[in-house]
Amino acid sequence: MGVVGQVRPVMMNGTVVMIRDVDDSSRSHINITLSSPNANQSVSWALLTDRCGTGTVPVLPVNNFQPLDVGSGGRAEGSTTIPFSFPTSGTFHLDIYAGTRATLSDVIACADLTLGAK
Repeated sequence: MGVVGQVRPVMMNGTVVMIRDVDDSSRSHINITLSSPNANQSVSWALLTDRCGTGTVPVLPVNNFQPLDVGSGGRAEGSTTIPFSFPTSGTFHLDIYAGTRATLSDVIACADLTLGAK
């Protein structure tokens, strides 16, 4: 079982999958796959509560994660373990930002995460 989200096509498309760490219940794994018409750029991301577009304060802000590099083919992939217990309730989303700033006006894509089989 995992938490899955489709990246909303603001300026990118893709998927986000979060799964429970089998060895440490206080951690989760996140896998991100993106495609963009804009190649050769760097994007940042953060985990937030509530749904896309709400402007909530991040649970884990951008400085907790390495930026993702969108290559010449317009694709980016990243995988990381986060210090966050796998959510079994509540509403979460992932914001993807142009560059390293993390303001609502810098959001270029967003994925609402929903609990489901994965």
